[in-house]
Amino acid sequence: MTQVQLALASGVQQGEITGYENDKRVPTAPKVAALAKALKVPMEVLIGDVEIPQPPASIEPRPHGNSTPALTQRIIQQLTLENQRAVLAHAKALLKAQEAQSTPKRRTKAA
Repeated sequence: MTQVQLALASGVQQGEITGYENDKRVPTAPKVAALAKALKVPMEVLIGDVEIPQPPASIEPRPHGNSTPALTQRIIQQLTLENQRAVLAHAKALLKAQEAQSTPKRRTKAA
């Protein structure tokens, strides 16, 4: 949310919000309440008594742009659920075949 959006949602002037962010001003209790309501957080979060829990960072990168994973994802999302399941089953079969090809075979001794 931008300062302008927050100002519109809370009724607090954008210049005041800038002052709060830069530690040049201290908001009154009613302004903290208005900002908290607009941000949908408890007032304690804004005054520093409580931290907002952050979701864990994604370990896997998200596909973006015109990369093959991104294009694949967009195409699959357009399929019906039944066809998505069929693609998934086929992808699993391909992965299994790929793993079988890369696994070295054991040689048995001739008796």
